[in-house]
Amino acid sequence: MVTDKLRVAMIVDSPGLLGFATDNAKLLASTGKVEPRLLICQDDTPDGDGSVAWQRLAEKSDRVPAGDYDWADITGFQRSLAGREDYFLGRCWQVASSICAQMEDYLAAHPTDCVIVWAGVRLIQRAAASAARQRGVPVVTMETAFFPRLPNTPPDDPGLVLERMRLHVFVWDVVQAPQCGSSQITEEWRQHAVQPGLADFIRGLHESRESKYNRDNIGRYLSVLPHNGLEQGGAELARPEGSRVLLACGQIDHDSNIYFGRHLVRSWRELVEETISRLPEGWELWFKGHPLDTEYLATGEEFTQEMAARYPHFRCLPPSMNIHAAIQAADAVICINSTVGLEATTYGKPAITLGEGFYTHEGFTYRVQDLAALGETIANLPATMTPEHAAARDQFLSYLLYQYLLPVGRPERAVQRIEQAIARQQERPAPPAAAGSKLRYRGLVRYVQALEQMLVAKVYSPDKDRLRKQLEEVRQYVRVLESESSSYARSLEQQLKVVQEYARDLQGAAAEAAGYALELEGKLAAAEAYAASQEQRAGAAEAHAGALASAVEDRDYQIMEFLSSRFYRTTSKLIRLKRRLLGVGRKAG
Repeated sequence: MVTDKLRVAMIVDSPGLLGFATDNAKLLASTGKVEPRLLICQDDTPDGDGSVAWQRLAEKSDRVPAGDYDWADITGFQRSLAGREDYFLGRCWQVASSICAQMEDYLAAHPTDCVIVWAGVRLIQRAAASAARQRGVPVVTMETAFFPRLPNTPPDDPGLVLERMRLHVFVWDVVQAPQCGSSQITEEWRQHAVQPGLADFIRGLHESRESKYNRDNIGRYLSVLPHNGLEQGGAELARPEGSRVLLACGQIDHDSNIYFGRHLVRSWRELVEETISRLPEGWELWFKGHPLDTEYLATGEEFTQEMAARYPHFRCLPPSMNIHAAIQAADAVICINSTVGLEATTYGKPAITLGEGFYTHEGFTYRVQDLAALGETIANLPATMTPEHAAARDQFLSYLLYQYLLPVGRPERAVQRIEQAIARQQERPAPPAAAGSKLRYRGLVRYVQALEQMLVAKVYSPDKDRLRKQLEEVRQYVRVLESESSSYARSLEQQLKVVQEYARDLQGAAAEAAGYALELEGKLAAAEAYAASQEQRAGAAEAHAGALASAVEDRDYQIMEFLSSRFYRTTSKLIRLKRRLLGVGRKAG
């Protein structure tokens, strides 16, 4: 059936994402411009409830992808969660291969205008996105936002529930998730002006004590949280006399913000240890762990006792403490690339980052690129942000809050973002379709190598006979492709001979053209000589005409002179005759 609606596929890779994806699909469909379909890719995820069209892509299929994929990139984050490099050779690789192959089949059978993934960092989401991009289908990445609400957000916005957290604002990025590197933010934020209502909105966030993870969401996510009176306004956060306070904010070690990008440290322990060991005299370090980091919650007390024993100028804050109170009590903030660094700048506090992030290159933080320079950077921090930093911050926040981030209650803006991704893709050259056989060959060679390694290492091979059969089938397919490649090579050789013959014909034609050009040059020279002779004749004729004109002028003068002379003589005779007649008359009288 022909439709003018945008055909959008939403990737679902976990049971916790199904309800969120279903609700989001309904919102997009409510605009009348989108025809959404859920692609459920994890085997233990329940089927769709029927309110939105869905299709299952099995993660344990034996399908082999046709494209050539960067498996290390697709599986890297998932392998980091497993903590084992050899995990790549087992189930992780098989799932990625299966999803890529089935995604290829789906896109071939179902014309798709856009694919939407959540975060785009987990294995299944990354595999589906890679398959889509290889076929020229744009990908939009959704992610949790950096702020809990936006200016002009509808007050009755219900939000969407994701992993037991009710969220009202989301990232919709047409490039990739901001934590993965250069994103839509990087490309666009400098093109937007500072919004007049920014200061009032930021003031309202401060007064409400709202942040990315508010108390309600923390309570939904964790059943047990450490509670402390400090979180009620920070009355007990007494600042040490004669010292400045540097607030260090931890992050979840296995989070994608830590995995992607180049960072000087990659854990909250390293952040504290590297900072405290380089802390200048006159400074005190306060550390606040991430409120959703279960590992820190389990080991935080032991860590606090260890650091307090080693460093008297160290203090550990409760992870559930309101971040606004902690920032207000500090003089500056240090983190890897946490959103807290951005929040600190809204208070005018200098922020130091030890890693790459979506805001760390934008000219309003102190990005340390060498730990040896950390102590000097801390010592030279100003009391407040410089005017240049504040101006860049305001422009950056205006773009984030008024343009980039999208509220749940405005699905029409999400449709505009999808249309933007499609237009962006249309401006790019199409993937090379002629390279299909080559891509299949390279991909299958990698597949064979991985299967051979799996057999040797005995990793994830519950049915070795089936695995060997699969390996033999793939080898046979590779041999077929090699045969096809040989035939294709012979065909290219024949085409090359035809082209060479045509080139020789062109050379002959070129020689004939060169001779004709020489003949034309000779004729042109003769024509130029004839023109020169004609010019000479014209010059002679002009001179003759001048001489004739001069002769005529002289003759005319002579005639005039002769006539004048005759007229004078005749007149003289008449006068004398008149006189004589007058004399005769007088005599007669």
